[in-house]
Amino acid sequence: MWLTSPTHWCPSTRVRNPPEMPQVWIVQPYIPRYRVAFFEGLIDELAASDIAIRVVAGQPSGGQRMRGDGVVPEWATLAKTRELRAMGRSVTFASTRSFWRDASAVILPHMGSSVDAISALAWRGARKVGLWGHIASFTADPHPLDAAIERWQIRRAHHIFAYTPRGAQFAITAGADPHRVTSVMNSAPLDGNFSEADIETEAARLRSLVAQPGVPIVAFIGGLDASKRIDFLAKALENLEARNVPVHVAVGGLGPDACLLGPLQKRGRVTMLGHVGGLQKAALLRSARAVLNPGRVGLLAVDALAAGRPILTTEWAFHAPEIEYLVDGQSLFKSANDPDAFAQLIESTVAAPVLAQQDWSYPTMTDMISNFASGVRTMLTA
Repeated sequence: MWLTSPTHWCPSTRVRNPPEMPQVWIVQPYIPRYRVAFFEGLIDELAASDIAIRVVAGQPSGGQRMRGDGVVPEWATLAKTRELRAMGRSVTFASTRSFWRDASAVILPHMGSSVDAISALAWRGARKVGLWGHIASFTADPHPLDAAIERWQIRRAHHIFAYTPRGAQFAITAGADPHRVTSVMNSAPLDGNFSEADIETEAARLRSLVAQPGVPIVAFIGGLDASKRIDFLAKALENLEARNVPVHVAVGGLGPDACLLGPLQKRGRVTMLGHVGGLQKAALLRSARAVLNPGRVGLLAVDALAAGRPILTTEWAFHAPEIEYLVDGQSLFKSANDPDAFAQLIESTVAAPVLAQQDWSYPTMTDMISNFASGVRTMLTA
């Protein structure tokens, strides 16, 4: 089950491969822009091994839609969705089984609420079934029923594609054979090939727009929604304003909670840039002393590492597994889970001497594509 907005079915425009070529379908609730490079690289990588990759997806809904990062590449197929209204609420169901029913394999999101994942694992036949995602419940307390179903899914699947080593270890602990578990090292680094001159020129332009000369800039990049705790961020920034701490926050992102930063924007403490990507994101990171995220730290970790900028966050229980790429006291700094403490962390960071851009290692897109492709080959031949 997906919470997606209604859409019409649209077939992929990609040329069909010969029937003897193994066909592997990957199911997505929707395709965010940052996933395009991964899927295109994976399609090319496995085509060289005579394995055809197909991607079927819905469209974003609610807060995901408001992030403005959903795309439908020409190689993707949109799933037909059905909307159910009850008691003033709307839930949209999407069934993808008709696409992958006769495929060699299907890889689905690891979700206890997914009817497609449950049916694929219950009636596998000759088809291989893989699961991918966090695997463990990092970003929320799991519902007991969902947790039980997800553990059954792990044991039943032919292969597990975990975002990070922690998720892979969880799968093994839950009963998966270690030989059928792949840690893909989830990645989505800064996109685009830009020269240093291009980045610095755009960064200078950005600095002239968002702050007064000499006022330090910090960045927020991501969806403006509950998972990023924008209400918490607003309280911390109001604390800094009340104490007249000289700092300006450049916000790159969209979402339903953008309004919570509106008063700070009107008072000149925050600049809202909307969705940022490519050169603009690289320039924003270059301009910032640090990246703020009091809520869920996920793939932002890769962008920050690629740009050599530390992330400031909190001792919160629900960070995504990619936070393990960061090193405490070097690329990651945490405050107590309190807006005033987070404000103090921001203040101490911008008051410290300016450091040169750091050269930190991080999982690359090439690594992720190679790891995932290796897992697909193992799944098909096991």
